[in-house]
Amino acid sequence: MKTFKQLQEEIKSCWKGFEAIGFKKKNGKKVPNCVPIKEELQEQLNVPVLSPEELAKKHKKSVEYINQQLKVGQKIEKEHTKNSKDAFRIASAHIGEKPDYYVKLNKYVESVEELDEESPAWQRKEGKNPEGGLNQKGVESYRRENPGSKLQTAVTKDPSKIKKGSKDDKRRKSFCARMGGMPGPMKDEKGRPTRKALSLKKWNC
Repeated sequence: MKTFKQLQEEIKSCWKGFEAIGFKKKNGKKVPNCVPIKEELQEQLNVPVLSPEELAKKHKKSVEYINQQLKVGQKIEKEHTKNSKDAFRIASAHIGEKPDYYVKLNKYVESVEELDEESPAWQRKEGKNPEGGLNQKGVESYRRENPGSKLQTAVTKDPSKIKKGSKDDKRRKSFCARMGGMPGPMKDEKGRPTRKALSLKKWNC
C-alpha cells in the first residue's frame, strides 16, 4: 500500500502558492485538493496595495485584463482569508505570475464546486447544522446513502426533561459516550469550538 506522501508525489503540482492536501474525487478519478500554502500567506499580505491602473502599468496589461484577474482572484482568495482587503492584496501578488493565472484557477475551483454539488448533502455544508451534527436534510441524505441506517437528528431537550430510560434518554447517553471519547481538540487553532465541541453542546452532554 502506498503512503500518503508517495501519493502526493504522483499527483500533478498545484499552482504557485498552493499545495496538494489530500484528494478530491472528480468523474470517478482522484484529483489533488489544492489549498494555499500557509507559509506564503503573510508574504502575500505584505504586498503594497496598488490600483488596477498601477497594476496594469506594472505588468504591461490592460486595465480590463487586470480587473478581470482581480475580480476572479478576490472571489477565490476571500474564501480563504475571509477578508476583502487581504484578498485584494493576495490577488495583486499573483497578477504577474503567469497569463490568465486566476482564470485557470477559477476553472479549477468551479470544477471542485461542481464535484461538491454531486456529493451527498450530509458531506456538504447544506446538510450540516451550524450548531453541530447534521440537519434533517443531512440525515435523510445519509440514510439514502446507507440503507438500513437508523441515524436521526440530535436529541436537544434539556436532560432534566427527558424521561429516564426512554428512547431519547438512551440515544443521548449513547451519543455523549461515543462523541466524548472521540479524539480531537474542543477548540481549533483560532480558539473556535470544533464540530466535536458543538455536537457535545447541542446534545447537552
